[in-house]
Formats: sequence, C-alpha cells, structure tokens
Amino acid sequence: KCLGLNYNDLQNKMKLLTLCSMGNVLSIDDNGENACSYSFKQVMDELQITEQDDLEEIIINARHKKLVFAKIDYENEQIEISRAKQRTFDNNSWVDLSKKIKIMATKYKYCITNNT
Repeated sequence: KCLGLNYNDLQNKMKLLTLCSMGNVLSIDDNGENACSYSFKQVMDELQITEQDDLEEIIINARHKKLVFAKIDYENEQIEISRAKQRTFDNNSWVDLSKKIKIMATKYKYCITNNT
C-alpha cells in the first residue's frame, strides 16, 4: 500500500498473465490449429483459485481484454485456449512460430493443389 499499489489488482493481473502463458504452449490439433485444452482443475490450480465462479470471471475478463481466445466447455469441464497474447518472445517462440508457418505453408500448398 505504501507504493500506491492494490494487492488485489496485482493478483488479478498475475492471473491474467499466467492464463496467457498457459495459452502459449504449442499444441497443434487435428486441423493444424494451435489449441491448448485444460481441465477446470488444472487451470484453477495454476491460477491458485478454488471457486469455479472465479475461474469463469478470469476467463471472461481475459477474453474481454483480448488477451486470450478461449472457450469454456462446462459439460466436460474444459477450457480450450486457441490463442493468447505473447508475454515474451524468446528462442522457443521463434521455434513455435517456425512450426506454425510450416503448417500454414503445408495447408496452403494442399489447397492450391486440390483446387486447380
């Protein structure tokens, strides 16, 4: 408080940043898209929260701020993050980007080959 910082605001920002980090794990689905899927429990443990309502609020807040593109699957208790803002851009980020470009190039070649 002596620095003029609000502890709850800082905690919420850290949760949003953690969610972004979880969404930046490279996981390619059957369509060649990046999609990270986590159980409610995994996300709640990572964010250090205990209530599902808090989880929903954080996901909605992150979507509203355009930090993540995510879907909440209540039936299977899963969070699917298709995109998330990059927190940092290091060597691993370049490797991930290279993989994504190669997948896109393969899809492009397939479309061109099959549509001519």
